[in-house]
Amino acid sequence: MRNFLLALLVVIWLSSCAVVPPFYPVPEFIVKSHDDVMTENFPTKKSVFIKFGTPTKKETFENVENWYYKLSEVTNSTITGISSGVGSIYQDPLNILLKPEDRALITSSSQINSQKVKSSTVETYAQFWFVKDTVMKWETSGVNYSYSIPNPKYNKDTALINVTERDIAKEKNKNLAVLGFAGIVAWFVLVLNPL
Repeated sequence: MRNFLLALLVVIWLSSCAVVPPFYPVPEFIVKSHDDVMTENFPTKKSVFIKFGTPTKKETFENVENWYYKLSEVTNSTITGISSGVGSIYQDPLNILLKPEDRALITSSSQINSQKVKSSTVETYAQFWFVKDTVMKWETSGVNYSYSIPNPKYNKDTALINVTERDIAKEKNKNLAVLGFAGIVAWFVLVLNPL
C-alpha cells in the first residue's frame, strides 16, 4: 500500500510540473555592422565629403581617385620599472662626549632604479577609391561606425508576456519541488515508523 501511495504521489507531482517556456527569441536591438554603414552611408563623393570633409591626401591614377583621411594617431606606451633601496636611521653610539639623548642621528640610504619604456603608435584612417563620383572601394583602420537600431520584429508586449509566463512557471516548479521533497520525507517517515 505504501509503495502504491509513493508511486501515486510521484505521478501527481511530475504531472503537476510546469513547462518553462523558452526565452523570447527576438532581440530588442540589432547591430548595423561597420561594413554595412560604410557601404550604405558613403556611396558617393558628396556623402564622403559631408562626413569627413577635405581629405588629408588625394591621389589619382588613370580614372581612379583616392581620398585618404588621417583621423587620429594613438600612441600606447608601457613603462616598467624596478626600484629598490635600503635606508637606516640610528644614533651614534660611539660618541662618548655627548649625553645619550644628544647624540646625532646617522642616516644612510642607497637606491637602484631601472626603467624600460615600450611605445607604439597606430594611425586610424579612412580611405576611399572613386570612379567618377561613385565609391568603388573603401578601407578603414582603428574606427568602428557600427551602431544599434531597434529591431522591427521585436514585440514588447509579447516579450513581457514571455517573461511573466517564465516567472510563473519557475515559481510553480519551485513550490512543487518543496512539496515533492516534503512528500518523500513523509513517505520515509511512514516506512521507518509503520503504524
